[in-house]
Amino acid sequence: MRQTAAHRIAFVPRSFLRTHWVALFVGFCLGLLVTEADAQAGAWRALTSMRPVNALAVVEGAVFGATPGGVLRYDPVSETYRRFTRADGLDANVVLSVSADSSGSLWFGTDGEGLRRLRLADERFVSTQGALQGLKINAIAVNDDRLFVGTDVGVSVYLVASGRVKETYRQLGSFQKDTEVRALAIHEGQLFAATSDGIARAPLQATNLQDPDSWVSTRLMGDSSSLIVHNDTLLSGGAFAAWRFDDSQSRWRSFAVLGQVEGLASFGSPARLVANVDGSLQERMSDETWEPLEFTGEVHSIFASADELWIGTDTGLAAVGRPAPSPLRDAPSNAFFDVETGGDGELWVASTASDRDGVPAGVFRFDGDGWEVHNRTQGLPSDFAVGIAQDPSQNLWVTTWGWGIAVLDDNEVWQRFDHRNSALRGITQPSVPEFVVVSDIQPDAQGAMWMTNVQAGLVVMEGFPDVRSFLHDLDALGLPAAAHLSRVAIGPDARKWVATATEGFVYFDDGGDPFTAGVASAVVSPATEPRLRSANITAIAVSAANVVWVGTDNGLYRLTWAYNSSTGRLTFPTWREYRLENGLNSNFITSIAFDDQGNVWVGTRAGLSWLRTTGTLVTTFTTDNSGLIHDRVQSVTYEVANGSLWIGTFGGLGQLQVGLNLAGTDEQAGPVLYPNPFVIDDVENSRLTLAGLPLDSEVTLYTLTGQLVRFLEPEQGATVIAWDGTDQDGKIVGPGIYFYRATTRDGRSLRGKFAIVRAR
Repeated sequence: MRQTAAHRIAFVPRSFLRTHWVALFVGFCLGLLVTEADAQAGAWRALTSMRPVNALAVVEGAVFGATPGGVLRYDPVSETYRRFTRADGLDANVVLSVSADSSGSLWFGTDGEGLRRLRLADERFVSTQGALQGLKINAIAVNDDRLFVGTDVGVSVYLVASGRVKETYRQLGSFQKDTEVRALAIHEGQLFAATSDGIARAPLQATNLQDPDSWVSTRLMGDSSSLIVHNDTLLSGGAFAAWRFDDSQSRWRSFAVLGQVEGLASFGSPARLVANVDGSLQERMSDETWEPLEFTGEVHSIFASADELWIGTDTGLAAVGRPAPSPLRDAPSNAFFDVETGGDGELWVASTASDRDGVPAGVFRFDGDGWEVHNRTQGLPSDFAVGIAQDPSQNLWVTTWGWGIAVLDDNEVWQRFDHRNSALRGITQPSVPEFVVVSDIQPDAQGAMWMTNVQAGLVVMEGFPDVRSFLHDLDALGLPAAAHLSRVAIGPDARKWVATATEGFVYFDDGGDPFTAGVASAVVSPATEPRLRSANITAIAVSAANVVWVGTDNGLYRLTWAYNSSTGRLTFPTWREYRLENGLNSNFITSIAFDDQGNVWVGTRAGLSWLRTTGTLVTTFTTDNSGLIHDRVQSVTYEVANGSLWIGTFGGLGQLQVGLNLAGTDEQAGPVLYPNPFVIDDVENSRLTLAGLPLDSEVTLYTLTGQLVRFLEPEQGATVIAWDGTDQDGKIVGPGIYFYRATTRDGRSLRGKFAIVRAR
């Protein structure tokens, strides 16, 4: 898995003995085919899904796709992909539209994050100064040095030279104000706008296009989504037919009743007309006859280029008139819920959190190069996969919403367990015995698997494939009938902590024998503990120090606890609360995880918060101050082998290098130094950069003889440190070989060396 990054470093005066560096990162894209130079990176990466392809453009033989995960570039000659995300200057990964101008630039419209310009000469994004921020940009039409931009509130005019929005046309003729514009075209001196209400047109030379009377609007074709010129005639796709504009009479005429036409394209010689109708292609064979154009996939966009037709599908790219591109191997969506790390660098991700949150698509497996999907087609009992865990034998367990659990055996076959062959039970309100909901699963130190069985209780299973199981029912947990169990956490002392959606959380002690009745339980709710602001427990975790962290939809809590077995009383010697006023970006907590350096990582609906094990809030990462791919964090898990924190969001899967990469070679584990050798000259911005450091590392520089040269300390959250070539007294050091030592907060070290030469 290779990576790209961009970073900015701000420096304080040289006179400081300890230099503080601030590094702001933007997210990493999944660069499966990036160069080694691109791998000079910091600690953030992201895996985004670039399917479906929403819009297409072909420029200089290369195909560019607008996708929910960024911009996809395909080179038909080398048959390679390149991906552009926030790491490359995009303000957001959800890209809706694309158009090329005559000056060698591509323009992209995003969903709420403005207009972006890609300069093709060096494939770099150029700032548009936040133009059209907050709008849904569906279409872009280029007219000399102006762009007409179709949005969810009308048409805006963007001046390329000045980089500003000149004006916006919010009422197009008789259409309602702020009608959404879905496509644009310039034809015979007129601007045409296809909208959700029909098509409006206005002469480009009109003195005031902000005046609704300057526009002629037609509702006849209904919801319209495409405009193209075919054989010098303007065509449009409407709600039930394809239409052509009669220039001589200035009116629209239908010519093919096909149903909802989502796209039109004209390619080849003689020109072949193709329509996207309900996700499939229809080709016009004569004035009256249309026939299906065969290919694999569901059509989301089409674009004609000479004799070729490029098709954006639900799974990537397809083509007519040339060999098909290689598969993308992307995940079905960018919503990543429960994440489990496996052996050999594998990742498994659940597609939903419940029957209401997420698009059911089974589970996704990442093998380091791409994603594969396991769903009902591959034998998973349900596509509503909500929880994932591995047992000590590396068997993968998947919980589902309604179909029990499934275990992937050594033969890659899914084995199902439900009410018929285990202690799992179906819901009771209403009573549907066969509808078995399992919301979470966790292994204990002995290898048993504990799972929250909604409206039934806490189920423990072990011994796959000869599974035995036991149900600790709701009564044993002290909960009322039909309680919704949502999460389970297991402490180092083997006590279980169970989260519910309506009753608070539960302390449970099975007495050391999971397969018999438990010995103690206690329920903590706002009724019994006023300091708990909500009974909806959305996340729960127990640290190695046996500290309980509780997340709710109204705050986060750090608890030390004590249970008196003789009185049956659960107490909390310390109870610490975290909310917006304490530094969180959201009071809605979604996940909690611990790394091996004593840090606590808390996912919320507005960022990722980092706390010390003592409870000190260090910082909160967002898309504004870090490489976090999306602010809505859904899941967080830590992979000890490579020191990585995996962050599932609603915009992709992020990775933050927190600790040491124990799985890598010496070269992979250490930071990236560049340039090496470091040429010192009189230029003020001459810097040696150490990138890819474990989070929160300090760096010490030495001479060959062990003499201290400089101590470098990062700011909170920094993973890149830069050095200007001066020692502690502010003097420029001499040429030679130097050593560095990067030390993490828990005392572990990485060492390496570099060379310094003086410019002549």
